[in-house]
Amino acid sequence: MPWLRCRDCDAVIEALTGRSMNTVKGSSGTLLSLACVIWMVSCLVGFLQQPVTADLSRLDVMGMLLDQLLGIDPGEASGGGLAAGPEFLSQRIAPVAQAGALLVLAASMGMCFAGPLLSGCVLRPLEYLVIVAGTGLSLLSSWTLLLGVVGQMNRPALFAPLALTLPVGGFLLRRWWQSRPPSMAWANDEESGILRWVMTLVSMLMLGWLLLGAISPPTDFDVREYHLQGPKEWLQSGSISFLRHNVYTSFPFLSEMLSLAAMICAGDWYAGVLSGKLLLAVFQLLSFCSVLAISERWLGRKASPLAGLIYITSPWTLRISLIAYAEGALSCYLTISLLLTLVLNSKLREQQTVLPWLVAGVLMGSAMASKYTGLLQVIIPLCVVCVVQFLKLIRDAPRGTERRDRLRQFLAAGSMVLVGILLACGPWLLRNWRDTGNPVYPMAYQVFGGAEWNPALEERWQRAHGAPEHEIWRLPGHLLDVGIRNTWVSPLLLMLGFPGLICLRRSPVLVSIAAIVGWGFFMWWALTHRIDRFWVPLIPLIAVICGAGCGAIPGRSGRIFTGMVVAAGTVWNVYFCTLALVGFHPGWMDLEAARKLAARPELQALNETLGEQSKVLMVGDAEVFDAEFPLQYNTVFDDSLFEDYFCELPPVRDESQRPLAATAEIENRLRAAGITHVLVNWGEILRYRIPGSYGYAVTVQPSLFQELQHRQVLGPEIPRMLTPLERYSEMELKELQSWDGWQQLLQRDSLKRIVLYPVTAAEGGL
Repeated sequence: MPWLRCRDCDAVIEALTGRSMNTVKGSSGTLLSLACVIWMVSCLVGFLQQPVTADLSRLDVMGMLLDQLLGIDPGEASGGGLAAGPEFLSQRIAPVAQAGALLVLAASMGMCFAGPLLSGCVLRPLEYLVIVAGTGLSLLSSWTLLLGVVGQMNRPALFAPLALTLPVGGFLLRRWWQSRPPSMAWANDEESGILRWVMTLVSMLMLGWLLLGAISPPTDFDVREYHLQGPKEWLQSGSISFLRHNVYTSFPFLSEMLSLAAMICAGDWYAGVLSGKLLLAVFQLLSFCSVLAISERWLGRKASPLAGLIYITSPWTLRISLIAYAEGALSCYLTISLLLTLVLNSKLREQQTVLPWLVAGVLMGSAMASKYTGLLQVIIPLCVVCVVQFLKLIRDAPRGTERRDRLRQFLAAGSMVLVGILLACGPWLLRNWRDTGNPVYPMAYQVFGGAEWNPALEERWQRAHGAPEHEIWRLPGHLLDVGIRNTWVSPLLLMLGFPGLICLRRSPVLVSIAAIVGWGFFMWWALTHRIDRFWVPLIPLIAVICGAGCGAIPGRSGRIFTGMVVAAGTVWNVYFCTLALVGFHPGWMDLEAARKLAARPELQALNETLGEQSKVLMVGDAEVFDAEFPLQYNTVFDDSLFEDYFCELPPVRDESQRPLAATAEIENRLRAAGITHVLVNWGEILRYRIPGSYGYAVTVQPSLFQELQHRQVLGPEIPRMLTPLERYSEMELKELQSWDGWQQLLQRDSLKRIVLYPVTAAEGGL
């Protein structure tokens, strides 16, 4: 790709220096090439020196890789050594079919909505596909929310729109295909030969591995606490209602509604998880296609497959699919909305209608409907990009009628974007406003308040979710945490990121993308508690920049060196993605065996031993998705159900300790609720109470349970999980020893991490 030149600037520099611009650029090009080489080598050395876990370094992993390539060691597989093979392929047919049916529904809905609005927008087939599919998934999520609110979560209602959208969407698609514009020229029409096909093949293999791994049982804490637990509870209750024991289910739940739709389609909460996770993995597929489309249109055919390869082989891309985090949807809508925004901005002068901006607004709003941070990471920066482009257009227009026309176009387009944003995320704001009086509950409590929130919870929330410090001198260290030290980061992102920034002057689009990435990192550093996955939505955009950076070192030797860097980084990523370190990937494993392997052992034991009439009150434990028995729980940021059952009323909504209620009152409450057992997870309570963590209700102390046993409210304890004390840090042991009656939690040299108590007055039980 040729450098963009400014003849006036060249003449000025030649006049000032007395040197030819060819000489100046040749010298600067050599220095930049040398800087790129030094940067890549330094990043590689720093990357390999970092530990992966406390007992494993990246050099150890490299040794495992070399052993496997030489056939010395089969390596560490993520399957756990259980039964696996093609004979278990039939177990995946149902999840694939269910996810496919939901995709057809989503695509037809997206086609009916976006197809007419995009009729005046010149799009390539791949661009059209991802925009329509992304819009459709958002509409399917909103449709599922509507069905849940009105209590009609059944298969006929879910697929009812298909009777209209399938024929209409098929007609619109056929009409678009027949009237699509002729093939457009590439930004750089040079062929890349066999390397392009090799990169495409590797990308397709990784995509297949990703989709296969998505059909897996959940293992992550947050997923089993609320991402999937919320939809499970709604399916079991038959409607979507406010869950005051799980504050996280009041977040925007675009991707979680797709999991709920899969549960409805499957007719079972667990079977729906397998198809739902596969459906959510489609977000990574759409992000991959969007990276290809952006790079293809503005950077050329060489950069496109390379950018796609860098994105799809990143361990984080696979990890997001295995875990089913909301960041998968957020990164998808960031990339798709950026794609459409860039296309619309490039055709501002020729636009005769502002209707395509409504689709752009829906895509932006879908990012916020996936997660609140979409407002900061997607809506604000993309709106700024649009405003800047429109202001340039208005500034360059002649004074008079044309300038006024451009201003009216700007206002109309802005109105369309705003309407689209409200269409996508408005249902979630209305739901929270109805339930709590706060449209963004539990956020912005100081502005909107919230019937289910209080100052004590707000203080704990802000303390736990705010940035720990804002010291500028630590910023380079935080960037190294993201770019090198993070366990699942791709080495290519930082190695090729700097060369990509050098190429910014080649394309204004790259400047916009780099600005959005910079803004995203700043928001991550300034406003969040800096969890690593919060910056994951930026990876597709970084991959685009890296794709451009591969041409930063000119000449044959530069191409060879860069190719070796890309090859080495890709081999590392592909191998790392086959290890259990990236997440639980069952491969061809028996899915029933995989379910048992992934489930928490204490919950499995209770599933097998509790009677049909049992009901467990979970104290300190909210990771309950695998439980098949009736239970009650609350998350750490909700009012303690234990206090509601065992302590005096009315509740004291602060951090003070509450005294126990009278024995008869406690027994009446437990009997009325049908509680037969109390399970206490002291390990989780300890994790919450260590300095710097979330905190936990101070009323819950070991001595309290001893008192309840003395009153004969609770029966003899049944330890379900013991953990040696040597596994706890000095800080954890110090916190443990500050508890009232902590000695009764010890059994020899171990902590009774999980304890089950039967309720003596209850019927049923073990």
